[in-house]
Amino acid sequence: MKTLSREIIETKIKEILEELNFPSSSIKDSTTLKDDLGFDEIDMVEVVMEIEEKFNIVFPNEVTVETFGELTEYVIKNIEQANAGDNQPSSVSGKTES
Repeated sequence: MKTLSREIIETKIKEILEELNFPSSSIKDSTTLKDDLGFDEIDMVEVVMEIEEKFNIVFPNEVTVETFGELTEYVIKNIEQANAGDNQPSSVSGKTES
């Protein structure tokens, strides 16, 4: 996969949110998925599945993200790793549950 700019990645994630009926026009990095957008667990699963498919990356179950910025950073890190030939998902940007 070629390198994508942060702006392109953010746009693609916002498109996914729009497709799933989440308004994305006022989303910022600090926008929380649960509180600001009203995500529940099923919404998160749907968004993650769409992101995994669109960007060809994997979100392990133990990774959680709380904000749009964290979600974007997680996608960027994993695209970078995929481009570098490392198939292990990043846990740097995402928080791992204990």
